[in-house]
Amino acid sequence: MPIAAFDDHHDYFATISADNRLTLWNVASGQLKKEFVEDTQLANTYTSMAWGSSSTKETKESSGLRGMRQNLLAIGTSTGGIILWDLNQGKVLKFFEGHRGKVTHVLFSKSGDFIYSCSDDMHVIQWSISAGVAVHKFKKDTQPLSRLALNSDETVLAVGGTVIKLLDLASKRVVKKFGGHQKSVTNLLFSDDDKILFSAANDRYVIVWDSDTDNNTNQLQSLISEIPTQELDVHTQSDHLYHVMGYSASGPEISLWEYRHSAENSSKKPKQPASKVRVGAVRAAFHEQKNLILARDANTKYNFTYMTYQENDEIIAEIKENSVKSSATPLQSEKKAKVHTPADGKVARSTLGGGKSAENSGQTIQEKLDVIQADLSKEVYDDGKVNNESLEIFYNNHYRREIVIL
Repeated sequence: MPIAAFDDHHDYFATISADNRLTLWNVASGQLKKEFVEDTQLANTYTSMAWGSSSTKETKESSGLRGMRQNLLAIGTSTGGIILWDLNQGKVLKFFEGHRGKVTHVLFSKSGDFIYSCSDDMHVIQWSISAGVAVHKFKKDTQPLSRLALNSDETVLAVGGTVIKLLDLASKRVVKKFGGHQKSVTNLLFSDDDKILFSAANDRYVIVWDSDTDNNTNQLQSLISEIPTQELDVHTQSDHLYHVMGYSASGPEISLWEYRHSAENSSKKPKQPASKVRVGAVRAAFHEQKNLILARDANTKYNFTYMTYQENDEIIAEIKENSVKSSATPLQSEKKAKVHTPADGKVARSTLGGGKSAENSGQTIQEKLDVIQADLSKEVYDDGKVNNESLEIFYNNHYRREIVIL
């Protein structure tokens, strides 16, 4: 499953490339805008990703991103560390180390003050971003943990493995417990009004849970599809009416359900999708009021598709591509893709993954290719000069492929 995520506004799309680069795509133009690498990029295996924020104020340096809401990105690793990138400055801000197993999920608080993470080591950690330390570390299961979700007022944290637990953050106590999936949870989402919790576990069922901690009601409904559901998005359409989207990152279609929450709706019969989008997507999300946005892999590039999925508050049967455009505000430095590397002096040195590997003691192959790209496009990225004859020999021996200058 690819490591990738839209920002909250769906203006930008971040992915991890095959050679462990963090790549940033402009959704409106479909262009690669920035790439980021760190010293131990080949030593680390990245496992999870989350967009976040560091401030509610907009500064001159952050004017390309909406109100500083989307300038931080946290990436979990297989060795238990979390790398915090500042996308505007193009550098690693902090390294968090505390887990003893793979970081399976990372999640920002809305204020941008904290990061929550869970791991195969069965622990949840709350991190202070400003202090760069763990505020709380607690074990709430005897099985590996796989997913987290915060309710809207950030008083309850849903922690998922094979069992889902609702954790009161003030007392750090479990206030409710759900057990309905046979596999580890792959996605958890609260509804906007916090009444409902939706879960997926890479099987055919999305389960709808009553997240009200004042009652003993648990499962409300199950939503069924023909193929496994790995990822979710939820849109609160109106009071008590929710639109739910489920898909697998490698699956051939996307399912859309309508779920109406009411005292009369006590049916335990699995609910079929109201409609299906018969295309696959690496990531998909509800976009604005009536649309979906899909990110699809196109041979190391990404295509972004917008679709109108509802009419008069109802999911339409035949969903087609439309011409909706993103309202993305371009980054100030978006004229060309720029690779931020340690050689630029803009990237903090990582100690995660055991330090530099032998492969990464110098430039990576991709970094050497970038030097060639820069020379061919007559752009200078460093002070060195490349002999044209040597450049041609090196290229013919190592890169018998087309170079695309963005």
